[in-house]
Amino acid sequence: MKLQKSFSCSVQPFFVAVMFTSLVSTSPSALAHSFGQRFTLPLPFWMYASAASAALLISFIALFAFKPSGKAPQEKTFNNLKRSPSVFNAAASALGFVLMGLAVFSGLRGVQAPENNFSMTYFWIVYLIGFFYLSVLVGPLHGTTNPWYWALTHLEKILRKNRQPPLHYPQWLNAWPVFFLYMGLITLELFGHASPEWLAWCLVAYTAWCSIGVVLFGSSVWFANADVFQAMFNVAGKLSVAASQSAERFFQRTLKPASVLLIIAMLASTSFDALRESLPWGTFLWTSLLNLFPQPTNNPFAIITALGGTYVRVEQIAWWLMPAAYWLAMALTVKTSMAVAPNGLRFQENMSHAALALLPLVLGYHLAHYFTLLLTQGVNIVHLVSDPLGHGWNLLGTANLFRAPVLLEAETIWNIQIAFIIAGHIGGVVLSHRQASSLHSERLNLLKSQLPSLLWMVGLTSFGLWTLSQPVKS
Repeated sequence: MKLQKSFSCSVQPFFVAVMFTSLVSTSPSALAHSFGQRFTLPLPFWMYASAASAALLISFIALFAFKPSGKAPQEKTFNNLKRSPSVFNAAASALGFVLMGLAVFSGLRGVQAPENNFSMTYFWIVYLIGFFYLSVLVGPLHGTTNPWYWALTHLEKILRKNRQPPLHYPQWLNAWPVFFLYMGLITLELFGHASPEWLAWCLVAYTAWCSIGVVLFGSSVWFANADVFQAMFNVAGKLSVAASQSAERFFQRTLKPASVLLIIAMLASTSFDALRESLPWGTFLWTSLLNLFPQPTNNPFAIITALGGTYVRVEQIAWWLMPAAYWLAMALTVKTSMAVAPNGLRFQENMSHAALALLPLVLGYHLAHYFTLLLTQGVNIVHLVSDPLGHGWNLLGTANLFRAPVLLEAETIWNIQIAFIIAGHIGGVVLSHRQASSLHSERLNLLKSQLPSLLWMVGLTSFGLWTLSQPVKS
C-alpha cells in the first residue's frame, strides 16, 4: 500500500527507527527474546531450526522402525495427592486457602509496589507457574489445593445439606466458560498493568463468580466446567497420566470442543507473547497502522500518543484470533490425516486425540517461556512471605533471604529454551505415534497417518524457535 503524502516514504523508516531506539537491529547480533541483554546467537537461526526439525524426523523414524509389541504397556501408578491420607489433603487444602486469602489481603492493605507485595509474586509466579509444574510432577494437584473448591464445597455442605441445586448446568455451555476465562486471564497478563490492589479485587470478583455458580448449579458440576484454574492444572496433570497409562486408556475419552480449544490456547499464548515482544512484529504493526491512519505530523512521539491505543487494541484482537488460527491449522492436519489414512473415528474424536498429543508441547513452551521467571522473580516469595504487606516485617526470619534474582547467562537460557521446545515436540511425536499405533494395524497406514502430524510439529517447532530468537522491541 502506498504511503500518504502527509507521511512520506523517507520519514516512515525514520519513525520506525525512533520507535525502537532501545532495540537492536535484525542482524544476527540480536537481543533475543527474554534474555534481557545483547546476545549473538552462536549459530545462524536456520541451523537451529534445521537441527530441531531433524531431531523430530529422527524420533519419528525411530518410532516407526520399531514395531509395536502388540502387548499393552504395563499400567503404572503416579503420585496423585488424591491418594494421599485425608489429613494431608485437608492440610494442603487449608494451606491453599490461607495463601490465596493472604494474597487478597496483602493486595488490599499492603504497599502497591508489585515487587514488595506478596500478592503479585504469589499469584502470577508461584500459583500460576509453580503449581502448573508441580501438577506435572505429582498429578492433578489443584483438585486438592483449590482454595475456592475447598471453601465453597464445605460451605455448600453446611448450607444446602442434601438439597439439590436449583438449576441444571446447561449441556450446551459445557466448558466454554473455562476457555473464555483463560483468554481473559492471558489478556490481563499480556496487556494489563495490574497493581496488587487491582489483582486483589479481581480475585474477589472471581470468588463471587464461583460462589454464584456453586449456589445455582452445585460445586461438582461448576468446578468441572467453569473453574479456569482447575482446568489449567488438570491439563498439566494429564501429563503425569500420559506417562503412566497405555495409549488406549489415555486417548479413550473424547475431549469437549471447548477443552480442545483450551489446550490450543495454552500453546498459543506463549507463542503469541514471544511474537508480540519481537521487533519484526512491532515493525510490521506500526508500519501497517501508519499506512491505514496517516498522521498530520512527523513527530514520532505525537504519533505514538495518537495511535498507541489502536496499537494495543489490534494486539488484543490478534491474541483472541491466535487460538482460532492454531485450531484451523490443526484441523487441516487432522482432516488430511483422515483422508490419507482413515481410522474410523469422527472428526471431533481425532481433534481430541490431536489436542492430547499437544500436551508435551504445552509443557515445553511453558517451560521455555517462563522458567526464568521462577529464578528471577519466584525466589522473591522467600522473603515476601515474612513481609507480605511490604511494611518491613520479618515474621518468619526470611526477610533478608533471596533478595537478588538468580541470573543465567544469555547463551545458557537460549540453550535451555531450545532443549525444552525440542523435548516437548518429541514428546508430542511419541504421544501421537502411540495413539496412531492403537488405531492402525497396517504399517503403511500408520506411516501415512503420521506424516501430516510430523509436518505440523515441524512447523510449530520452527515458529517457536523463531519467535524466541527474535530481538525484542522494547
